[in-house]
Amino acid sequence: MSELSSEEAWRRAVLSGLKGAPFEKLVATSAEAIPIEPLYLPKDAVGLTPRGEPGALPFARGARPPGSGPFMVAARVEAHEPVERIREELASGAEAIWLSTDGVPNEAMAKAIAVALGDGALFLDGGTRALAVHEALSSAGISSLSALFDPIGSPPDAPGTDAFARAAARVKAGGSKGRALSVDAAGVHEAGGHAALEIGFALASLAELVRRLEGHGVAPKDTLATTAVRLTAGTLHLEAIAKLRALRLAYAKLTTAIGVSDPPPPFVVGHVSRRAQSRADAPTNFLRATLETFGLAVGGADVIVPRAFDDVLEAHSDLGRRAARSTELVLRDESHLGAVADPAGGSYFIEALTEKLARSGWEEMRTIEREGGVVASLASGAFATRVSRAKDALLADVRKRKRVLVGTSDFAALGEKLAPASAEAVHGAFSPVRPASVYEAVRERAAALKSPTAVLVRLGGGDVRAREEFAQRFFETGGLVVRAVEGTDAPAFVGAYPGAVFVLVGTDERYAEVAVSMTRGLLAAGATAVALAGKPGEIEADLRTAGLTAAAFVGCDVPAVLTDVLSAIAGGSR
Repeated sequence: MSELSSEEAWRRAVLSGLKGAPFEKLVATSAEAIPIEPLYLPKDAVGLTPRGEPGALPFARGARPPGSGPFMVAARVEAHEPVERIREELASGAEAIWLSTDGVPNEAMAKAIAVALGDGALFLDGGTRALAVHEALSSAGISSLSALFDPIGSPPDAPGTDAFARAAARVKAGGSKGRALSVDAAGVHEAGGHAALEIGFALASLAELVRRLEGHGVAPKDTLATTAVRLTAGTLHLEAIAKLRALRLAYAKLTTAIGVSDPPPPFVVGHVSRRAQSRADAPTNFLRATLETFGLAVGGADVIVPRAFDDVLEAHSDLGRRAARSTELVLRDESHLGAVADPAGGSYFIEALTEKLARSGWEEMRTIEREGGVVASLASGAFATRVSRAKDALLADVRKRKRVLVGTSDFAALGEKLAPASAEAVHGAFSPVRPASVYEAVRERAAALKSPTAVLVRLGGGDVRAREEFAQRFFETGGLVVRAVEGTDAPAFVGAYPGAVFVLVGTDERYAEVAVSMTRGLLAAGATAVALAGKPGEIEADLRTAGLTAAAFVGCDVPAVLTDVLSAIAGGSR
């Protein structure tokens, strides 16, 4: 059967299943405004930029040639933790340490770190003090040491210091096997940005570094060879794979544009993000982190920095740390994700998305360049405005549950008490956002009311099991205890559940018959709040006049509805 007839047969079957709904219902749109089709075929891979081979230009298929080894696991260690933690992580399978610190270690501490590190590699997350930390640690004899100094996002905190001059001096000094500089596109993701913004920011930052350091006597090729790009994956693992491939593809185009022949491959440090984490049902973060690790590994990150499932919590656990590290090791060494170069290569969807993300990222870079370069764009707020728009769109989707956070915005863990959160880390010029926090705030408000209750009032009229299940999960998301009654005896219901919110559940036809009168009856009997499961439709005005507090339906602003309900319960309990 030819491809065309196969596609036609598939479309006929799909249209039959849609039962009159338009085919376009199956076409999704990414955060970058890229259409995501329900089916990809060989024709979707026609006319794409040649991919080359792994380890060769244009690097789309990976920066490392086959047989050069898998990605490196860099365990996360905080400066306040005992030095022994470094030794434990390396003994447990990590090859490197990602050390987060905002202080410069003294000579004794630097030597202790060097002894614990042994032959392991050290990557610094030193913020504005990265160069000072690097100097202290290199003096202790650590050879594989990456300063990862970011003169754009985290310039030195000393007044009057030329960040780019210091970056150039660090590159010229050499002396270690690591990467001296970095550009932090991970901060764009953590602030709510999408893949095109991350790629564009990374490219514009690399272009800025090349220009500025060339003015201080550093050749463009040398700047690229000593700079790492920091990225995060996100839980959309297929997009993460395409994002890393797209970054490398666009990087190759950038090197051509700036006149670097035979450029070094980009060195990507992939982070499991904090943005995806939630304090609600925190162990579910483990699943999200696994998806992110998979995306980074298959996408070809050179180093992957894990994140414990309870990193978002004030109290971290050894279990969380061990699970984070073990996930990467199992995926790499037992699932063999590190043994195959570009395993997603050739997928029509991945190849098409790689091309579109590379083009979108390139256009973002051009926009930043028209704004005077990345430093000028950050100073004017132009780039931050675009990131803010992406963040607002992300939060709107989360609030409407177009993006579901399992255990947080749906399928809540009943009776769970949220643990305190750890402090959010700022990434250079970007303030982080965690979409789960809007639901966490609702849950904490419910906890303050001491077991608020939602009573589902089954009005009958037909099979409403799907609507009832929707309503139950909806209000459990807000931390309410859900009960159910049947009938229209409003005084009896209110007497049995004083202070509760009563949620009408029935068919649309039944709502037209009794929803308005039932709302009035419940409120007259002393109910503090009445809600409707489903869209009010034509009777919305009458329901609002009768005193309806809120309506819960697919596509509504879930935290806003839950907040209105909890406010009504709180007001009635005074």
